[in-house]
Amino acid sequence: MWQFGELDKDGVENPWAAGTKMAPFDQEFFLIMNVAIGGTGFFPDKFVSPTGKPWQDKSEFTARDFWNARGQWYPTWNADKNNGEDAAMQVDYIRVWKLKP
Repeated sequence: MWQFGELDKDGVENPWAAGTKMAPFDQEFFLIMNVAIGGTGFFPDKFVSPTGKPWQDKSEFTARDFWNARGQWYPTWNADKNNGEDAAMQVDYIRVWKLKP
C-alpha cells in the first residue's frame, strides 16, 4: 500500500516495511467517519465564500471564533428543514472485505 499510495517519495521511510503487502490493513484498525468544519492551514484566511471564513488561522481560539460566528454559517446548513436531516452525515451502510494475502 505504501507504493500504491505513492508515499515512497522524498526519502520517507515506510513504517510498515516489516508487514505484508496489505500493511497497514493487515492488522486490526478503526474506521473513523468525520464531518470536519475546517481547521487551520486548509482554507487560507483570504478564502472567498458567500459568508466569509468565520475564523482566522492565527487566532488562539479558532473553535470559539467559529461558534461565535454561527449566525453567519448555521443558516447555510438547512438545519431546520426536515429536522436537520439535510445537514447531517448519513451513512447507508459500510462494507468491508478481507482480502487473502
